[in-house]
Amino acid sequence: IKQLTFSNSYCSSPSWSPNGKEIAFLSESRLFKVSSEGGTPSLITDYDVGGTAYWVTDAQIYYHKLGNRNFYIYNLVTKEKKLLVQNDSVGWMFNPQLSPDSLKLAVQWTRKIDDNLTTGVWLISLKDSSQKLLLKGNIIPLGWSKESKWIYAINLIKNTLEILMVSVDTRETKIVYSSSTGKIKYHND
Repeated sequence: IKQLTFSNSYCSSPSWSPNGKEIAFLSESRLFKVSSEGGTPSLITDYDVGGTAYWVTDAQIYYHKLGNRNFYIYNLVTKEKKLLVQNDSVGWMFNPQLSPDSLKLAVQWTRKIDDNLTTGVWLISLKDSSQKLLLKGNIIPLGWSKESKWIYAINLIKNTLEILMVSVDTRETKIVYSSSTGKIKYHND
C-alpha cells in the first residue's frame, strides 16, 4: 500500500490508465492524474467535474460534469473535450466499457423512452453515436469478450448474484455464473 496524494481535500473515483502508469482521480470538483509510483498530481481539467471518472483509453478519460447525465470525453493529447451523446438530457450513464475493437461503448444507462425511465445495458457507437438498448434491468456492464461479440455484465435485480454474457448482435443472454449454483460455466466466442 502506497499513499499517492497528500492534499487537504477529499480525493475520489480513482481510475487506472490502461497502461497502468498513471491514475486519474477527482478532488474539489477537478480532475487530476498522478503517477502510479507517486509524485505531484497534475491538473487535467478544472471544470466542475462530478462524482465519477473513467480512464477508458490511453488518451481519453470519461467523466461526469456536476449535475450532468452524459459523459464528457477529455482527450489528454489534444486537450479537447466533447460530449459522448449530443442530447444531454436523456438520463444517467455509468460504467463505460470500451469494446476491444474500440468501435462501441457499453454503458449502464437509465434514460427516458416514451416518458418512461428504462434502465439497462446500452451500446453506443463511437463512429456515429447511435444507441441500442441491449438488455433491460439493473444490469452493469463489466467488460467485453476478446472478439467484441459479447458483453459480460452483472445482474443486480435477482436475489442471487448472476454474471451474464449478452450477444451484441442477437441479444442472446447466457448465465456465466450464479451464486445459487456455485458453479461457473465457461463460454467462448
